[in-house]
Amino acid sequence: MQKELIYSASKLFPTFEHWQSFLELANSKDAIVTSWFIEATTKIRRHFIETLPTEWDCAPWGTTDLDTRWFLKQFGPDSLTVSWAHLDTAPEIGLEKGGSSTNGQKTNQPKEEDEDKTNGSPPLARD
Repeated sequence: MQKELIYSASKLFPTFEHWQSFLELANSKDAIVTSWFIEATTKIRRHFIETLPTEWDCAPWGTTDLDTRWFLKQFGPDSLTVSWAHLDTAPEIGLEKGGSSTNGQKTNQPKEEDEDKTNGSPPLARD
């Protein structure tokens, strides 16, 4: 097994320069993956800015170049949100629960002027 691995490596990296180049890339893998996720996040944000129904909003959070959350405007960003996050070189799409405001009132309650509009939530995306 060890001999087969060495033989395969010698075919992939026939010179010392090839091997050094591979090691440089391997050492940069986290930066390379992060740049891919920044590009993906930018495209996702652009898509939702162009297509998001008016009842929804989105905002960066966490690592602002990589993480985004979507929420109903009437409940605000500290309510239940749909999130896109970059965690340990893997994307994660999930639901996040926000906190409470400093005065003790839950921020996931509708604003008073919107209380009569809470009989159903609009879809995050249109067909």
